Amino acid sequence: MEVSRPARPAPRFAAAALLLLFLLAGFVPGQALERVPARLAASYPHWGTGRIAELVRIDRFIERHAGRGAVAVFDFDGTIISEEWPEAGGTLRSGQSAWRIWCARHLNEVPFVFPRLDLGFGSEDHRDAILRLDAILEGQTRVEAAGWLKFTGLTSFEAGMTPEEMRRAVDAFLAHQPPAGKVFFPMLDIMQRMIDRGWHVWIVSGSSPYFITAVLANVARTCEYTPGRRYDFRGILTGPWKPCSADNPDGARLLGNTSKLDAAGRFSQVYDEAFTRNPAREPFVLEKEGKRVALEFWIEPAEGKRAVFCAGNSDGDAALMEFVFGRMPDTLGLFINPRGKAFQALLEQRPSVRLEMHPAVDR
Repeated sequence: MEVSRPARPAPRFAAAALLLLFLLAGFVPGQALERVPARLAASYPHWGTGRIAELVRIDRFIERHAGRGAVAVFDFDGTIISEEWPEAGGTLRSGQSAWRIWCARHLNEVPFVFPRLDLGFGSEDHRDAILRLDAILEGQTRVEAAGWLKFTGLTSFEAGMTPEEMRRAVDAFLAHQPPAGKVFFPMLDIMQRMIDRGWHVWIVSGSSPYFITAVLANVARTCEYTPGRRYDFRGILTGPWKPCSADNPDGARLLGNTSKLDAAGRFSQVYDEAFTRNPAREPFVLEKEGKRVALEFWIEPAEGKRAVFCAGNSDGDAALMEFVFGRMPDTLGLFINPRGKAFQALLEQRPSVRLEMHPAVDR
C-alpha cells in the first residue's frame, strides 16, 4: 500500500514563508535580548529590550550603507538632548536659555558674560537685562519674537565675548547641570555606531555651534558608551570648533546659529549667514526651510553626495526631513518625541521610525 506524502510547498511559496518569518522575527517584543544578535546589544548598550523592532530596523539601515561615507543629519535640541532644562525659577527652558539664566544669576562666577548687556550700573542691572532679553526671545512674554529677528537677537547675547570666554561660561554652567542627565543615550548610541561604521554624521541645529560643542565635549569626557570606552564623536568635533566645508573637509560637521567674529576675534552683532548662503541670495536662519538650505548648499557640496538619513523632533525639522525623503529611494527618518502637524504628517510618507525618548529612563 502506497503511503501518501504531503506535497512540498512550491519554491516560491517557501521563500515567501521564510521571508515572512524573518520579518516577523524583527517585530518580536523585547521579552528576551538573547534573540537579538549579541552585536546589537554591544553596539547599542542603552537600548535595553523594549524597542527591539525599531533597533533592528535602524541597524539594518546603518549596515546597508556602512563604509561608504554615507551622510546622516541630526537635529540637536529635542532630538539628541532634552529641550527641558530646569532653571532656578522652577520653569523648564531650552539648554541655551537655561545657561543664560544661570549666568545671569551667577555673575560673580562668570562676570565676563554678555558684556553688551552690561551698561555699567552694577551686577543687578546686568542680571535683569539678561533675564528680560532671554524671556522675550524665548517666547515667555507678550512680545512676539520669531524667525530672523529672534535668531539674530539670540546671537547678540555673546556679542563682545570671545569663543574661549563663551566656552568657559558654558563649562561653568555644565558643572552645575551636567548634560548626562539630559541627553538621549539611545540616540548617542546611534550616532556612535554610525561614526564607527564609516558614516559622516552632521548636526544641524538652531542652537549655537559653540554651545553644542561644549555640551558634546562634556558628554565625551564624562559618559561611557560601552564599558571602558567613552563617546568620541570624531568627525563631528575637531578640537576648537571650525566648521567643515569644501575648503576645510576636516572641520567640524556641526552647523548652528551664530554671529560673525570681528577683527579682534570677538563675537559681533552681525549674524553669520555662511551656512545658509544660496544662489537666490535669500536670507535664512537655521530653522525650518533654512535647515534644508544648509543641507543643499553647504553640507552636500562639502560631502559630494546626498544625505540618506535624518533625525528630528518638530516642525522645525520638517523641511529638512522632507527634502531628504524626496530624492533617494533608500532613506530613513527618525522621529523623536514628534510634535507639529507638518512633522507628524511626514511619518506616513516614507520609511521612518518613531521613538519616544526620556532621559531619566533611557540611560
